[in-house]
Amino acid sequence: MSEAWDPDAWIDAMAQVVGFDVTEEQRPGVRTFLEIAKGMAEQLESVDLPDDALAPAPVFTPEPRS
Repeated sequence: MSEAWDPDAWIDAMAQVVGFDVTEEQRPGVRTFLEIAKGMAEQLESVDLPDDALAPAPVFTPEPRS
């Protein structure tokens, strides 16, 4: 079961977690960008990737100078 998206509840909860105060003047702008981020996340989550597409990239490990 999926809960309805409530950006204002999310703003209140996350502002408390990160220690920010979101004023009533700021709330419409924050809500707008949360809606944009939600749309981006939905697009990413809709892509069906094969398991091998998620292999970690090689990591460069420098050797100490002699």
